[in-house]
Amino acid sequence: METDFKITNRPGTKENSGTNMTHRSCAIEIAPRALLLAVSVLLSVLLVSLMISQFISAREMANISSEYISDRTEEIKNSDIVKLDGLTVSGADVVNFCLKNLENTYSGEEADIRIVLKGTSGNSRTYKNYEAALKLRDPENSEYVNPVTKWICHVKRNKNGIITDVEFTKK
Repeated sequence: METDFKITNRPGTKENSGTNMTHRSCAIEIAPRALLLAVSVLLSVLLVSLMISQFISAREMANISSEYISDRTEEIKNSDIVKLDGLTVSGADVVNFCLKNLENTYSGEEADIRIVLKGTSGNSRTYKNYEAALKLRDPENSEYVNPVTKWICHVKRNKNGIITDVEFTKK
């Protein structure tokens, strides 16, 4: 019995020298690619983290801007009321103010603000809707406001700065 053994992994043989070089050159070619892949993954994670932090900052800025715009809108909406605070106005101005600010409310409904008229004797009347305010124009009604009388306006706000009452006190 004759057996042929061929040894291919013996150092120094021609067959082995080619494959060994191939493994070495393959490892040399793979190392930079692996390093490049690792750097790419690291940069991608860094970029995604940066984008998330920028998104959070932008959302916070949008919320602050929204609150600021809402505050300014409220100020503009109430500017007609606020400019009367502390001023002396005529009875005609009082009636017009009441009708204008209560025009979209009817019997059973109440406006966002109450209008309080205080007489010289200390009595006061509160108006919360348009129908009640119409009595101010009727000379035959006991709640009639004479157009030439003088009134001092005071604007009252709650803890949040929202106007709740506008008070007119007769001079």
